[in-house]
Amino acid sequence: MSGSRGFLSGSKTLYLAALGLLLVVFFIVALQRYQERLLQLVLNSQQAELVEASEQLIADLQARSDDLKLLTNLPELAHLDPSRHLDRSQLLQRVGEYFLRFLQAYPEYDQVRLLDSQGREQLNVKRQDQTIRLIPRHQLQDKSARYYVAEALAQPHNAVYLSRIDLNREFGEVQRPYQPTLRMVRAIEGTPGEPAAAQATTVNGLVVANLSVTELLQRYSRALRNIWQVDIFLVDDNGYFIIHPDTAMQWGFDLNAVGHRFGRVFPKVWSQLQAGQSIVSYPAGTSPATNLQGYQRGGHFISHQFQLPGVASGAAQSSPSAHRYRGIMFVANQSLEPWSLRYHWVWWAFMLFLLLLVGLALLSAYSAYRWQRKHNHRQGELALQRQQLERWQQKVTAGALLRSELRQLLREIRNHTAAVVGFAALVKNNESEQPSQMAENLQIIERGARRSLHSVDEAQKLLADDEAAQSEQNEPVCRQ
Repeated sequence: MSGSRGFLSGSKTLYLAALGLLLVVFFIVALQRYQERLLQLVLNSQQAELVEASEQLIADLQARSDDLKLLTNLPELAHLDPSRHLDRSQLLQRVGEYFLRFLQAYPEYDQVRLLDSQGREQLNVKRQDQTIRLIPRHQLQDKSARYYVAEALAQPHNAVYLSRIDLNREFGEVQRPYQPTLRMVRAIEGTPGEPAAAQATTVNGLVVANLSVTELLQRYSRALRNIWQVDIFLVDDNGYFIIHPDTAMQWGFDLNAVGHRFGRVFPKVWSQLQAGQSIVSYPAGTSPATNLQGYQRGGHFISHQFQLPGVASGAAQSSPSAHRYRGIMFVANQSLEPWSLRYHWVWWAFMLFLLLLVGLALLSAYSAYRWQRKHNHRQGELALQRQQLERWQQKVTAGALLRSELRQLLREIRNHTAAVVGFAALVKNNESEQPSQMAENLQIIERGARRSLHSVDEAQKLLADDEAAQSEQNEPVCRQ
């Protein structure tokens, strides 16, 4: 019967509630007591995450270099030497078809272009409005003034060059809506069959693939978001924001917004980061020059500098054409306070656990109450059944006694009646009997008849008492 009391007993529920309360108190006290140790642990772990996310971003970009090698190994590209008198229109048509299939297979690329050795577009296949189309020849542009053309031509011809991360431009203007882009460029080598020395100095053109980095930047940010609710920044070598909590502060270099730089918002912190410090304390009471929240109570900036390789095929990382970036995280002091977790899902999960614990306690208490009521009701039914059984047993016992007394009375009546009958027959048959003897026999007959009559009265009385007892037992039942 104890198993029917519910999921938990009342005592177990109290134990669980006390345990949950102790966990809350321990959680808050531990965070407050070990604030400094926790701060150092958090800063070290955040710096490790920042390094890992930066290395992953570099690895993702380097992995794309193989895609460009596929594009530049087309046989038609090797025959685009201007010194050869071939049908260039037919060759460009074949190359354009291959570029179109490439964009269909790789949705992370926005466009693929073929430039001549001077940087003028010869072919442009572009993803636009969810469709892929070949740009008409009269709309092709001259990209010779763009920085990535000169930097790509300065690389070895078998290398893949990566431009900096910026916004795509069309006809000199920033394209809207903004398209964060990284251009991957590889030179087309000289015509096969020429001497090796000639090949080393011959460039027939450039293949440029515009890689959309929106997803890569979002993945970079997601990798750094955690329980401490940090602010994440990604800046270029000049401090212009690429990633900022306020999207209006991004892409200051491309939009000529000189104020959208880390050095303008946090000048002292920027100077210390430039001096080589990776963790910089931000004092309380300092308000940044933006609408960022949570900086008034101070915190720490964590930084890691990395660079995109100018040559993704394995050139030295210190290449002058490599574009350097700096990942920065800000951990506010108030984010380490116990109640700051209310902004994170962990806090709500903890609150949900406590609510479930309270709900479990209430459910168990209600179940115990239901069980107690059912138990009391059953106990009452059992008591009533025991009373009825006792009455029935008493009734059976009384009936057995009554039957025994009635049998005794019947035997007495039979004996007395037999004596009366016998003596009456004796008087009847013995006519010569003396009057004194007859009187004695008649007296015996009278005494036997009286005894029989008395026994009959006793039997009637017993029956009357039994009927009275039956009526008394039935009367409460009728009232119920």
